[in-house]
Amino acid sequence: MFLNVRQGGSRREYWIRRESLNHWIAARDAELARYMPRPEAIRELGLKNATIVRVAAAGAMRYVEGPERNFPTGCFFFLREDVVRIKHSFEKNAVALKEYARPGELIALRHAMKNYLGCDSGLAAVIRAVVDGSLVPAGYANRFRGITGYLFVSKDLRKYRPPHTGYLAG
Repeated sequence: MFLNVRQGGSRREYWIRRESLNHWIAARDAELARYMPRPEAIRELGLKNATIVRVAAAGAMRYVEGPERNFPTGCFFFLREDVVRIKHSFEKNAVALKEYARPGELIALRHAMKNYLGCDSGLAAVIRAVVDGSLVPAGYANRFRGITGYLFVSKDLRKYRPPHTGYLAG
């Protein structure tokens, strides 16, 4: 029973059958199991807090905000299947561990994000390209965590640079 007391002393009561509540909780928990909370997705992919949300919003993976599915409020949840697919797509190429200090012919995804891809549409495009197999890492540097440590040929990643949206004052 839920009770709502209003000003002036009036009240409303709402009754829910225990069986109905248990069914709703089981359905919600089954749906929640399909999703990964943001901290877990961050650990799996090695992206930062805001970056993972921006990449998802740019279409690289499906996500929901808590209240959309009756999950905890104030939280983002990422479709587990998408996070695992992304991680596996980077790992499946079995690239060699390489010494890496700074960008040159090869560039770490982490540096490419800072230098020209950004943390949303450009990075999302690279992730989609790796998932669909049209872009393959050339190595891995364990200097960075998760997918950000994968090395790519610099000229290949520049193709995914988002268009400049600024304007020139005249």
